[in-house]
Amino acid sequence: MRRSILSLLIFSAAGCGITGPDKVTLHLAGTVTAQATGQPVAGALIQLYPPCPIFGCNSDQDLARTTTDAQGHYSLAQSVNSPCLGNGFGIALGASGPGFAGTGQQVECKGSLQTIDFSLSPPSVP
Repeated sequence: MRRSILSLLIFSAAGCGITGPDKVTLHLAGTVTAQATGQPVAGALIQLYPPCPIFGCNSDQDLARTTTDAQGHYSLAQSVNSPCLGNGFGIALGASGPGFAGTGQQVECKGSLQTIDFSLSPPSVP
């Protein structure tokens, strides 16, 4: 029984990349639009955030940032450590813009191009 559990843990670690390369270069691209109109959001801020496995991480410490062009397009390439943290604590990509609520998505730790689009909505009113 112990051997089965140990084997399962080893395969799980290998499967999610813990035993993989120490660094990977993320290649991210996409478009940011306004949810209400579908129009591109020029000048939206795109930020790549490190994993945050504990509460109280400083969200001001991003790994990389860029802004969208006039057509709402962005692209970003950044070398990062290749952690495999589940439960929503992996590397994240966020988008925000003036007059819009910020939003984010999880990023896979892989070197191939990942297309991540954002649709921004107005901030919620309490």
